[in-house]
Amino acid sequence: NGKESAGIVDLLAIRKSHERNVKKAGLKPGDLFEIILIQTKGGNAALPTIDDIRRLRILGRYYNSKFIMLSEWKEYQLNFYVLKENFEKKKSHPKDVWIKIPISEIFQ
Repeated sequence: NGKESAGIVDLLAIRKSHERNVKKAGLKPGDLFEIILIQTKGGNAALPTIDDIRRLRILGRYYNSKFIMLSEWKEYQLNFYVLKENFEKKKSHPKDVWIKIPISEIFQ
């Protein structure tokens, strides 16, 4: 409805991680979680700013997220992007830090 919501993350995806190398920590596969932070945009909403991306990265590190994603609904099509691992904050344009990806590659 064109209204802003508080906070930078709109959705959170979480599922069990089946990593096998957790035995050293006294855990079993399935004990840990994979966390994906998702920001959503639709219609004529602008892409996240570089400051928004900085905040997303901070949260991604804080929660040890597997991916930081952007979902975009434009012209009756849903697109998904993941945030590039490395980008230079001062030299990057917000649209250049996202990689378009099929959703099947995220939720395997």
